[in-house]
Amino acid sequence: MIHNTYVNGQLTETATDEWTNFYTYTCGNLPASITRGPEEIGYEYDGTLVTSSFLTGTLDQALEFVYNDDFKLTAFTYAGATEVLEYDNDGMVTGTGRFSIARNSDNGLPEQVSDSTFTLDRSFNGYGEVENVTTRISESTRLGYTLTRDHNGRISTRDISVSGTNHTYDYTYDDFGRLLTVTEDGIPTEEYRYDNNGNRIHETNTHLGITGRTLTYSICWQFLMAMTTSSSGLSMETTGCPMPCSQTVRPITWPAIRWAP
Repeated sequence: MIHNTYVNGQLTETATDEWTNFYTYTCGNLPASITRGPEEIGYEYDGTLVTSSFLTGTLDQALEFVYNDDFKLTAFTYAGATEVLEYDNDGMVTGTGRFSIARNSDNGLPEQVSDSTFTLDRSFNGYGEVENVTTRISESTRLGYTLTRDHNGRISTRDISVSGTNHTYDYTYDDFGRLLTVTEDGIPTEEYRYDNNGNRIHETNTHLGITGRTLTYSICWQFLMAMTTSSSGLSMETTGCPMPCSQTVRPITWPAIRWAP
């Protein structure tokens, strides 16, 4: 059981059988401290901006926050280490700590994140969706992939290269945007089927060793049982007895719509 105590409309205490929290406030009605036994979190402010958060008890440290004239966080200090954030004239982050963020001058999308050894390059389509990603460490490409999408924005093909090893994954969907099949280099690896209520009733995933799993549900869409065929044989999972239900269940379908920006 949870019991809350209020004074002048402010929550001052939350009590359960296991613990009790106490709350104090500043004169401006902002939270000043939260205490549970020997543990405490306290806050200091500049107006409504949190400038310090101190923790006492098991974790005895303080967090300090610095803001610019636009009230954006420019520095964050914890345990003696400071992380600095930089912004462009549009208020978008262009640097955090040792990382720099390069953005597209027309739309502000982050096209590159880099430091002295790490570089992540990305390109986007006209909908702001990722198309290409390349990750380099010390100018050596470690990961790269290209995504092809259908007219609804769903990924239809993923060409990926990891340390020089290449694979192509193809994805198909039903009319409601639900994943149906996955192939890896032309070989089927995943398959899914659904009932009229949108519940997944069958799955195959060769990477997980599932060659056929059948799932059943109650009339209230509660999961009841899964029967799995794998390389180790047939197994069964069940949730036990479902909760009573007197609802009338009707199928719900959601069209897959992709709007232009």
